Amino acid sequence: MMTAGTSETWLSLRWVEPPSTPEGTGEKLQRRAEALFRFSPDLAVDPWARHPALLLEVRRTAVHFQGLAAMRKEILEVCREADGSAPLSALAPYPAAASVLSHPRSATPTKPPSGDVPLPQRLRALPLEVLDPTPTVANDLHLLGLSTLGDLEALPSRDLARRSGEELTEALDRIFGRHRPPLPRLHPRVAFRESLSWWPPRTDIAPLLFAAKRLFDRAEKALRRRGEGLVEAEVILFMPETKTTQSLLVRPTRPTASADHLLRILQHRLEPLELAGPVDRLELRFRRRERLRPAQGLLFEEDIERAWSEETMLLLDHLSARLGAENLGTPQLVADHRPECAWSLGPPGATSPDPVTAPTGRRPLSLHAKPLPLDLESDDAGHPRRILRGEERGPVSVLGGPEVIESGWWDGRDVRRGYFEIATGSGARWWIFRDLRSGFWFRHGVFD
Repeated sequence: MMTAGTSETWLSLRWVEPPSTPEGTGEKLQRRAEALFRFSPDLAVDPWARHPALLLEVRRTAVHFQGLAAMRKEILEVCREADGSAPLSALAPYPAAASVLSHPRSATPTKPPSGDVPLPQRLRALPLEVLDPTPTVANDLHLLGLSTLGDLEALPSRDLARRSGEELTEALDRIFGRHRPPLPRLHPRVAFRESLSWWPPRTDIAPLLFAAKRLFDRAEKALRRRGEGLVEAEVILFMPETKTTQSLLVRPTRPTASADHLLRILQHRLEPLELAGPVDRLELRFRRRERLRPAQGLLFEEDIERAWSEETMLLLDHLSARLGAENLGTPQLVADHRPECAWSLGPPGATSPDPVTAPTGRRPLSLHAKPLPLDLESDDAGHPRRILRGEERGPVSVLGGPEVIESGWWDGRDVRRGYFEIATGSGARWWIFRDLRSGFWFRHGVFD
């Protein structure tokens, strides 16, 4: 019985069918849930049922289906069409009660609950089999002369826990509503796969972009409802004359739901493409998506940094479409004191995975891939004094240093160097170091 003022009503749907693997059962329940999300956004897998079962909160949405009875009837019809038979079902104010009322051993699992019998009384009348006890526990309870949930509840909880374990007392607390644990909700998949057609077939990209814009607009709505961004999508072009297809991948630098952004990427991919024939249909499929991180906007000033970031992402996506993502990279800082090891190339738009402490000294933008030997004279303190050979031969001025770097013992490429920033006679500024083991000098970079 649903009493006045009840804030929730839960519908349990239980499928009594041959056992399957956990993976198979989970996938089947997810498919069943997909057909039921239009009735309620609050769906969960029943964690207490031995059979595959779902729990739906239906009170909040029942008004859209002419009430609970009509809604329940329609839900069972949807299940019957999908599986060939309707599941066992029951309504209750909270999930655990609905779960046991839909058990095959419950008295009337497929009929609406009677309005004349209070819920606690109905629960007490249920046989102990609705708990799915182990054979040992079931035998112990039978020897005690217990046959219903009411018999079990009449026992002191401490004695019951000592005789049969705490699982039974916890189950009774759930069933009679004394403890209502939260349920992990199911979420609908965004299995987006839509297409648009036109006639006659065309070889120019105008109709392709028009169709893609409409599909990306639909995709954006689906993604934003879920707070997700597209990582990878597939656009398929259908060519009726040759009975072939051409496939294009749309991979934004960062996950995005923006239809305009995705359309610009597709346009860059289409412009250099040679079509195998006239196209009469375009299909869009999601291949991978991720949750979007909400960005905090500024209240009273223009968010220049974010605008710059968005333009940068568009530029990277444009270059990626033109040149190929494998030919682009973003420098990332690496936690290593050796200058040649302190950075790496990551995917376009990527950021350094871990925080990196800034070096104590200045670093040149132009760093040689391999340090260049330098014939240089040093003073008594070991500081650079004069370049002995080459176009910059002559005295030098020390602008900074020494900065001693000792690192790399863990990978067998350990270094011991003393770095200096110097100015040559022509005004060029170099970043040089002395190998503290050999005493030789090297130029490692140039300050612009």
